[in-house]
Amino acid sequence: MITPHTTPPLLALLGSTWARRQIRFALHSGNALRIIGPVVYASSWRELRDLTQRHPGSPAVVDPFFGATSNPFSGKRDYARADWSSVPLICYAQVDARRRQRLEQAGIDFAARVRPGGSENLPVIDTAILRSIDAQRPARLLKRIDASAHKDTTTLFARALDHAIKPCSVVGLAASLHLTVRTLQRRSTSLAIPSPKSLISLARVFTVERLSEWSRQPAGAVAGALGFSDRSNYRRLVRRVFGAPPGRIRQRGGAKYIQDVIVRELDNSCGSTKSEPFGWARGWKAVGEAAAVPS
Repeated sequence: MITPHTTPPLLALLGSTWARRQIRFALHSGNALRIIGPVVYASSWRELRDLTQRHPGSPAVVDPFFGATSNPFSGKRDYARADWSSVPLICYAQVDARRRQRLEQAGIDFAARVRPGGSENLPVIDTAILRSIDAQRPARLLKRIDASAHKDTTTLFARALDHAIKPCSVVGLAASLHLTVRTLQRRSTSLAIPSPKSLISLARVFTVERLSEWSRQPAGAVAGALGFSDRSNYRRLVRRVFGAPPGRIRQRGGAKYIQDVIVRELDNSCGSTKSEPFGWARGWKAVGEAAAVPS
């Protein structure tokens, strides 16, 4: 029985028994199951469409050619009439050049693509699931940032969000952008945005809190799934970044409050120097709310 407190499930539309087994193994051997519920298999595109409407934000692991369709997202069939743009679709199928061309022509923006393989592929599936959960919320945040910030600011924060499901260092962030650490730090200074380390911290806290809200799981459990060694480490990070414990941040609005803070800090980041690069968080006041006293 599904209740308001039930963790939303992982959805799947896979015709292969072997593929279903792989997804089940990956879910139970990784960290995603600490955030998302068990996998629910759909038997048709119509059923999958209905499931996605009942579980917004749940990723759907799909073989886009389920049912021997030649073009899975066009035409007059049930799967074509659905709005898949809001669904985090994970493509899990053997895709040759001809099939790849058909998918490109269909214009589907998959949240992730995973090529079926052996047991060594299980961590890849787990990572794809974690990155795809509630994918629309970080996408909306990036649109807000992009509306007022330098395009390079959006790029930097988008990459920080991409790495936020696991512990990430400034070295790792720089490498993912094909930059040296020194170049990344200089670029952050020129954009008048927080340091790379602070960007990573903001992305990590936002990711924990939004996934906690979405999954209806305690933030401590979600933080553990995302690589924090214990809850106290996460509490210390939130205190360091926001000057208040996680409970106080949730009283201010949780993930929505954090989004507003991020947008405010990155707003108009076009190179003008800010007098307090990251000290704003302690005294910042949300709209319609009295400033909280740090504790």
